[in-house]
Amino acid sequence: MVRIRLILSIGAGALLACGGPVQDANHEGQLEQAKDMSGVIQVRALWDALTLYRQHMGDYPSAEMGLGALTPTANPPFNWKGPYIARVPLDAWQRPFRYHRDDEGIGIFSAGPDGALGTEDDIGEMRPWSSL
Repeated sequence: MVRIRLILSIGAGALLACGGPVQDANHEGQLEQAKDMSGVIQVRALWDALTLYRQHMGDYPSAEMGLGALTPTANPPFNWKGPYIARVPLDAWQRPFRYHRDDEGIGIFSAGPDGALGTEDDIGEMRPWSSL
């Protein structure tokens, strides 16, 4: 995650240094695309961690446990072989990813640039129980 952000930062700095100022609208669009792609990559990595957790524990974390169940803990459950992630990552807008679990399935989401879940700029995936 850090390496991707560093590469994006270095790349943006190099563009500005070599080519002078870029058009604001074009730059903003490219920056938003990079943030969106970062979110997609992070969601995939979180799904990988959740899958491994499920293999060890026999189920996905409860809604109450959330993604924090994947991080280091002082009193891990018996079958826990984590940590599966070092900490719950922040999305490109510096907000934590959200974990959703209900009768229909499980989802991992970033609220996107507007910070509100349930809007069209959300990044993430809801998987129905039938596909898990």
